[in-house]
Amino acid sequence: MMPHSASLLAASASLALLLAPGLTPPEGVGGGTGWVETQKLLASDGAAGDEFGISVSVTTGALVVGAYFDDDNGTDSGSAYVFERDAGGTWVETKLLASDGEAGDEFGYAVSISGHDLVVGAWEDDATFIRQGSVYVFRRDPGGAWVETQKLLASDGEEGDIFGGSVSLSGDVLVVGAAGGNGETGAAYVFERDGGGVWVETQQLLASDGQDFDNFGTSVSVTTDVIVVGAPEDDAPGLDSGSAYVFERDGGGTWVETQKLLASDGAASDIFGVSVPTTGDVIVVGAVFDDDNGTDSGSAYVFERDGGGTFVETQKVLASDGAAGDNFGYSVSLSGDALVAGAWAHDDNGTDSGSAYVFERDGGGAWLETQELLASDGAEGDFFGSSVSMTADALAVGTSLGIFHPVRGEVEPRSDSRGLVRAARGHDGNGADAGSAYVFAFQLFSDGFESGDTSAWSSTVP
Repeated sequence: MMPHSASLLAASASLALLLAPGLTPPEGVGGGTGWVETQKLLASDGAAGDEFGISVSVTTGALVVGAYFDDDNGTDSGSAYVFERDAGGTWVETKLLASDGEAGDEFGYAVSISGHDLVVGAWEDDATFIRQGSVYVFRRDPGGAWVETQKLLASDGEEGDIFGGSVSLSGDVLVVGAAGGNGETGAAYVFERDGGGVWVETQQLLASDGQDFDNFGTSVSVTTDVIVVGAPEDDAPGLDSGSAYVFERDGGGTWVETQKLLASDGAASDIFGVSVPTTGDVIVVGAVFDDDNGTDSGSAYVFERDGGGTFVETQKVLASDGAAGDNFGYSVSLSGDALVAGAWAHDDNGTDSGSAYVFERDGGGAWLETQELLASDGAEGDFFGSSVSMTADALAVGTSLGIFHPVRGEVEPRSDSRGLVRAARGHDGNGADAGSAYVFAFQLFSDGFESGDTSAWSSTVP
């Protein structure tokens, strides 16, 4: 594939990128600190309905954004955009397409970037069987170009697996979710890079107590020695209450299930497990339809290792202004002592305009909400917060939305009000379901301004 490079000009859904030198305010400084919007990014060839922003992933100096309804290789074939800063500080875009992409593949539904490697899921790819799914690996070459190096398939792939609906990459380990696999119980696959640089499937992960329609593999996260897999429609302790499974590598290099995580107050239809970021010592699990702040307001649960190495629930986090239907926790990302949770249906800028919330761990170990993030030009139906990704010095928030029922893999209205399907919409910067991208910097406010008060902030676009 020959990647296309261009300065940022146009877009097709929405993303917010937040850059920060640190998360701890200097002691004794008045006015506080916070994330301030400084720039709006646009995809060069954005078009109505592309749903740019359905997925986001950040690494040092770069981020990747999925646009799974882009049409370059046919209707809804999909694409992904890489954004990197050049020597002058300008964001430069590279557009990635699957070398064998076809209509309906939805390449870009899931993305993950780590160092010089990135992966893109095409969960609707009819590789050998209908909706089997696939994952494409790209690597930055010495000249700085992103080159497709490999296409990955599950060794036992079948119709309807939707392999590639979730992906997580960390160094030489890649985990791919297939929520429709294993007879619709769900599965996840581990790939590791061998000495020759080839990605090889080394293991299939299954839930020890998996049942039909648990959707194990809807979400995945990997660090060096820990993998977490979400099963948001597991029925313990109630129908679709959800769970998450922890796998750790043993002395022989095999990934072994060591723990099943449940919410301490889990209830039917919470969908606990829709997002499962981990740092290795901390796991955060989103429960998008939890009802503490009203029906489907959403929440997230923090698990931390105790002295014996077991993950123990230490806190449940909620939005300070959460309300019914916000869907807080649908997307969650974690980095060090900070986490961000999206609430794509929050209504501060209009119905379903969306927001994201930053939490930081204080000296006593408690996670405290420090800021609510909103798009400066947010509007009804933007779904800001539908995807998030965080590193030590950067944070991205997507505003395109295609919430789905993992096994059916459909993006359409659902007959019941509590399912995983919603209409796919997004910010309309370039037409219906098009959008934009927002850059925020972590800045010091002068006295008289509070973190989260954007009424007197200005945006600049280099």
